[in-house]
Amino acid sequence: LKHVLRKRYAQLDEDDEIHIDNIIPWGCESIITVEYSNGYYCIRSYNGLYFHKDGKLITNRTDETLFTIELYKGYLTFKDCNGCYLTAIGPLGMMTTRNKTPSKDEQFLLEESKQQICLMASNGKLVSIKQGVDLSANQSERDNSSIFQLEYDENLELYHIRTSNNKYWKLEGHSVQAIADKK
Repeated sequence: LKHVLRKRYAQLDEDDEIHIDNIIPWGCESIITVEYSNGYYCIRSYNGLYFHKDGKLITNRTDETLFTIELYKGYLTFKDCNGCYLTAIGPLGMMTTRNKTPSKDEQFLLEESKQQICLMASNGKLVSIKQGVDLSANQSERDNSSIFQLEYDENLELYHIRTSNNKYWKLEGHSVQAIADKK
């Protein structure tokens, strides 16, 4: 889920709020599902919780988790049960409903997710960039530094591998480093 004006993606944070603050949708925290139910739509986070119009996530679907989708200037807007539109507020872009009239602040895009993977080496450790630009297999716990995005290039018929810090893998001598700015 991408906020058009902020040019950022939605992501679940530790406080069970959805913030619009990701330049790249990264990891499972960025998986947002728009679910159709009886003429309305619900927004769900990757952990199955429902987005409530006040910005919190809750376990059950209620009237306050139901939205209608409207097109506004070619983009999606989400209107809650009180006629207020979904937006992002504050420096972290907390998702909530607020205004009764849609504007650029209430416009969203749904984009298909790119494939993201974790790689495990023969030593049982995850490959990561945790210690800088060199790829190494030394992590036991999965975090953003051990998640890589596969981006298919139809012209070259191969995949480019992007890291969470927006760099691409590049062969440097006898090692692979995450230093390339472009594919």
